[in-house]
Amino acid sequence: MDMDHEIIIIGSGIGGLIAGCYLAKSGLNVLIVEQHDKAGGYCTSFKRKGYTFDAGVHNLGSIDKGVLGKILMEIEVHQDLELHLIDPTNRIIMPDFDLKIYSNFDQTLAEFIKVFPGEELPIRRFFDFILFQDFLTVYSKVKKMTFKRLLDDFFSEDAIKATFSVLLGNMGVSSLEASAVAAVILFRQYVLDAVYYPGDSMQAFPDALVRKFKALGGLIVFKDKVIKVEKAKPQTFTVSTETGRVLRCGIVLSNSDVSELYKEIAGAKNKEREVVDSLQVSSSAFCVYLGLKDKLSEFTKTGGCIAKAFNYKMDSYIPVPALDLGRGDVSMMVFSIPEYGAIDSSQNNKSGLRLLVFAPYVSEEFWAQNKERLKDRLLVLAGQTISRLADNIEFAEAATPVTMRRYTSNRAGAGFGWAAIWGQSKVNIIPQRSSIEGLYLAGHWTTGPMGQSGVPGVSLSGRKAAELIINDLGKKWEYPLIKL
Repeated sequence: MDMDHEIIIIGSGIGGLIAGCYLAKSGLNVLIVEQHDKAGGYCTSFKRKGYTFDAGVHNLGSIDKGVLGKILMEIEVHQDLELHLIDPTNRIIMPDFDLKIYSNFDQTLAEFIKVFPGEELPIRRFFDFILFQDFLTVYSKVKKMTFKRLLDDFFSEDAIKATFSVLLGNMGVSSLEASAVAAVILFRQYVLDAVYYPGDSMQAFPDALVRKFKALGGLIVFKDKVIKVEKAKPQTFTVSTETGRVLRCGIVLSNSDVSELYKEIAGAKNKEREVVDSLQVSSSAFCVYLGLKDKLSEFTKTGGCIAKAFNYKMDSYIPVPALDLGRGDVSMMVFSIPEYGAIDSSQNNKSGLRLLVFAPYVSEEFWAQNKERLKDRLLVLAGQTISRLADNIEFAEAATPVTMRRYTSNRAGAGFGWAAIWGQSKVNIIPQRSSIEGLYLAGHWTTGPMGQSGVPGVSLSGRKAAELIINDLGKKWEYPLIKL
């Protein structure tokens, strides 16, 4: 049976795009099939009434010191991507203090010591341990810990532990459950590295990857969804789509929700089918996108991302419990302000602002009943944080976890795939090489010690998937010299 493509990739999230670039760069015939009308998954942007908003991801880290920058160099995308430094990278507003995270670690360390002068020695010991100790030494000590347990070993004050817990919004899991290993990697690779904003919107990043993929000979189709993958014979898959395409290939790489993949899409029996229902997904989000009449810089002078906690109940930050949301009781919210990355993403002197609360999926009925009330509540809270904000709102549009589910097909609208909790941060639960021969995985629906820490994590998974495929095909992996 002749094949239409050597490899078909399901989904154009960042993991799929990264893998596609490596595979096409190796001379393979690769097709990406994407259900949306644009590439990027959560790393996309959209327009409303003259405003541009980032749907999910609000910045790119792990570029100067971490894996993402090295990957972009390997696939030669770094030259085609305009990056703007954001500094400070984060601002954390707690009930009794205000703290900033900077691109320069020494500044960040000084900031923590200034805010918590009585904790200087534990702060220095903590950062030395998570950042500068040999990783195998760190891993051996924390591999069975939650991040909360690790914090307890260094600090006594709830306030500083809550501050570090706020930053786990970058992996969508509470510190009480998060794997300490995954959290340490998050801080090493992302939180304490420089942060950048691509071009004039987050969409510039996946668009650059698509351009590179096409230049390398790859093909991509949009507005079509893979609905069936069947093993036609030992070395061939038949891939069927909603629009009636029936495609043949030798290898399938899925960058989509594996619950749907293993239970509905993959035609063959597989052992993963029995596992996926038992796993916990990461938090979803409730977002409010605001169009403002005037530039936001006239109302606030702050960093590119603000996380505001209204109490020290760190167990209710990520996600905010459904019962609390129904009452409008929010423990933490995030403000995403892209134009503070030394760029101007506004049009006609206007600004866009996103408000975000980490939230559970619950049900369609829950969000139908609570969507508008919670939107109004977030507007009130935002107005208390940013002066004169209420008078400058031109329009407000909300998106619930149900919305996230609709646009990404992610189970429960999960923002980071599987929750990076201790029991799930293992390679062999949902491995990248499937039990179905020729089927591989990329993205945040695979499991591993690193957890699912946003763009750097899924990018690394895409690189690893490409390496597995190339090695299994008997080809030479061309990138052994850069240690990730």
